[in-house]
Amino acid sequence: MAFPVYRRKVRFWDVDAYGHVFNVRYLVYFDDVLCDAFEEAGVSFLAAENGGYEFVVAHLECDFVGDARMGQEVTTSISIERFGRTSIVFAIETVDDATGETIVRGSEVYVVIDAETRRPTPVPDAIREAFEALA
Repeated sequence: MAFPVYRRKVRFWDVDAYGHVFNVRYLVYFDDVLCDAFEEAGVSFLAAENGGYEFVVAHLECDFVGDARMGQEVTTSISIERFGRTSIVFAIETVDDATGETIVRGSEVYVVIDAETRRPTPVPDAIREAFEALA
């Protein structure tokens, strides 16, 4: 197994009045690859399917180092930056398929919470192992 990548051709609805991808659209690309990573790891977002745990976004950041335009093909990739006691930090990057140049790079911190108490809880070993198996 390996971490998935999310490939797409930039569409009209992705771009802003300046003709490049509107900044918040990259966050959709981030979410798409994150959802694919959870699926590939066999980890559900639904507490009823994963032992009573949920995942909430605690922090999200991105640096815009280039831009993409309509028709351009881009790939967003993901990896584990690190595991915290109650969190998982994902590193995410979108690159231009033609040149390999980075367009956006960022990270997203998911905190594992107990679905009943709504409080942070240590990352379960099974979840940690599922994501480590993708590396």
